[in-house]
Amino acid sequence: MKISQQLKRFFQKDTSLTIPKSYEKALRKMVEQRFPDETESIMRKAQFQYEGFRKETPDIGGKKNMQYKDLDFMMAFFAVYEACDHRVGVEEFESYAYEVMVKPAEKTGKILGWNHPLMKPMAERMYARYKKTIDFHVERGEWGNTWRVELNPEQHPQGFAIHTHMCPNVDFCNAHGYEAFLPVICAQDYRIAKAMHGVLIRTHTVARGDDYCDWWYFGDREELSEEAKRRMKGDLV
Repeated sequence: MKISQQLKRFFQKDTSLTIPKSYEKALRKMVEQRFPDETESIMRKAQFQYEGFRKETPDIGGKKNMQYKDLDFMMAFFAVYEACDHRVGVEEFESYAYEVMVKPAEKTGKILGWNHPLMKPMAERMYARYKKTIDFHVERGEWGNTWRVELNPEQHPQGFAIHTHMCPNVDFCNAHGYEAFLPVICAQDYRIAKAMHGVLIRTHTVARGDDYCDWWYFGDREELSEEAKRRMKGDLV
């Protein structure tokens, strides 16, 4: 290898440890609104904190893991949370989550939401592939504490349903003392479902101490089954 190439590789920034641009943009906007005179200082500290989170958090496959973004977007927020000495909270998290998770779901929902006849079969194929990928890596001792997926384990005849066991989000929050944020973090799943014209029915979460999280989706114009109606009465939101 030429010396110039060696130097380039040595000094090249590891972009995998950089806060993703879409998250950075939303977080910077949030910080500028609340701490205009401290924005640059806070964002520099946040980048340093994010790198620390990334290095210490168990590897779950990065971008190869379809759900990795759920953990990554959360680590970016808590990097800012630490950088500004905990002067942001649940309200700011809600705003940030809307910008980076819910708003894109609203755009997707205008084209392909839970009422669309293709949505359920697409979701079934996507999660079947995802489960296969997870199982492949877990069997080889990889991807640490990633979500484990069961496809419709209760054999619901209607809607789309999965269970997920283990949760890197919960593990991360428990490890850093962010447990108070877990209810609002989990609540984003309902916001995203609604943004895509769906209804999410859930009665179990790992965050509450259950063995799994259940995800049972219907279109918001779809007639719910009697079991779905019964479960909605005990829903977590």
